[in-house]
Amino acid sequence: MTNHTSPQLLEIKRANLTETGQFSGLASDWETEPDSQGDIIHKGAFQQALEYHRKQNTRPAFLWSHKAELPLGHWISVRETERGLEVTGQLNLDVAKAREVYSLMKTGSIGLSIGFMLSKDGAAERNGVREILDIARLPEISAVALPANSRARIHEIKQSPRAFEKALIERIGLSRREAKRAVAGGYSRLVCDERAINLEDVIDRIDRLQKTIDSRGI
Repeated sequence: MTNHTSPQLLEIKRANLTETGQFSGLASDWETEPDSQGDIIHKGAFQQALEYHRKQNTRPAFLWSHKAELPLGHWISVRETERGLEVTGQLNLDVAKAREVYSLMKTGSIGLSIGFMLSKDGAAERNGVREILDIARLPEISAVALPANSRARIHEIKQSPRAFEKALIERIGLSRREAKRAVAGGYSRLVCDERAINLEDVIDRIDRLQKTIDSRGI
């Protein structure tokens, strides 16, 4: 079985109730240049493997570093898109290793690696580069610490409203009242109380929050 690894960058967003351990991103992108392992995966390469899972009513295992004895949770969805192999995963936060991985994801320290098996004529060698054309099986997708492809990324980690509220207060300077209102209903709820809030000031602070999220990940 071949392992193909991709690094992940993070943008943290809020979820509905609690820190769920759910995230989404790219397990592999459609590459135009080889990664550090000398592979290029072409668009459509996962179709056979995904069709196999559909017929079997299964999904790839979600492991730590390709180790079957270290499951982290399950994949909610695995699909090909215009960007690559997009996945949504659920970490089982009752498992110590999964909690550790979730924490590391927030700091950009975790990547994803796909473990796959090629079909008989699933790859072609050209000028020292292996072009992946047809993947027959995709047994597992792992979270790993040493990624290789700089273009794929985890783009969403769902967090609790409480964590988002704390960020609004500590990073932007909203009052606790303003932060609670923003978490409860977004812009419209935040600015509806004209007795306490200046609209332009709120917009400025929310803009600064977005820049902080984009540049650092809250």
